[in-house]
Amino acid sequence: MKRILFAVSTILIMASCSTEESNISEEQNLLHSSTAEGIDQRALASYDQHSNGIYKGAIVANELNFHGKLWVNLGNDSTYSAFIETDSGEKLVFSLLQQRTMDTGVYTFVGDRGSLTVDVSDYSNPTVTEVLIDQTIGSAKVQKETSNSKLMVYLGTFDEDFVAGFSGTWDIVVDAETGWITEVIIATDAGQMNSDLQENFELGYMGCYTGDGDAPLPPFFFSDLDPAVNEYELYSVGQLWTLPNGMTIIYDFGFSKNILDSAGYVYEDNGAFYPDITGQFLFSEPLDPGCYILDANGYYLLINAAGDTFIGGGRINLDTSGLVPVVPSVNGLTTNNNYQQAPESAYNGLTPIF
Repeated sequence: MKRILFAVSTILIMASCSTEESNISEEQNLLHSSTAEGIDQRALASYDQHSNGIYKGAIVANELNFHGKLWVNLGNDSTYSAFIETDSGEKLVFSLLQQRTMDTGVYTFVGDRGSLTVDVSDYSNPTVTEVLIDQTIGSAKVQKETSNSKLMVYLGTFDEDFVAGFSGTWDIVVDAETGWITEVIIATDAGQMNSDLQENFELGYMGCYTGDGDAPLPPFFFSDLDPAVNEYELYSVGQLWTLPNGMTIIYDFGFSKNILDSAGYVYEDNGAFYPDITGQFLFSEPLDPGCYILDANGYYLLINAAGDTFIGGGRINLDTSGLVPVVPSVNGLTTNNNYQQAPESAYNGLTPIF
């Protein structure tokens, strides 16, 4: 099994809350006072190979009760700011604090509800540290956007409905120009945020989407809701994600408006794909190869370091509110219309076979 490099961020804040609150309240120490206007601007080509520009990702705090998308603008339009939109619709603006010099590539931003520090001294591998939201320690991860690769962030969650042990947030970053998923970011209520990058993803046969015999594809999310196109499908199947401690996450993830239309089913924002790996373990009997309508966007299982026991497992669900197409597909695929409703999913007690 391929070992996938896995980045783990552990956030330690040394300053006291009183120091942070003092920094936040001292408006005269701000280099740039910011607003939310223009936060989702296009990254400039002149900064594609420079630490300046636009960065996007996800942020969590307060035992995952705080969860949102994170934008960071480092001089893309000659201003410096950070912005968060939470999964509940709250919008937070952070301004650049003078306590860090820009020459080092380290920027600290403060706002009414907290602060965070962004280090882009290596802009191809930016880090976010010292995250403090509502006086709780948090974690965040961002990725640099370029002029020909506009990034979109979609928030999600995973539960422990099948094998109790872990639950948390499951977010994806997508290149809106190509539709390829560029990063998966997960966080648990233990406070750790982990990410897996595009170059480490498994290519997969997307079953219902590609049909038998087609070339495998990298994970993708096509979400063009123009009625003339109406593509709305995500597939990331057969993924094996090995952590440094030896534990491995396996997951299958997917849904499709187009394919459900072409198969004569009503799109209901749930799964519609072949569960490449998890189908062997999450049903009373392993699923035969085929296309299924499932009760979630996807499933995951966590295997212990010895490789002989599942120690976590459940559903993955993406927040697609506001994205659901409202018209029938005019570009529906006809490949493999042999859909069937999957039996109710429940861990069948089998042990890993990897």
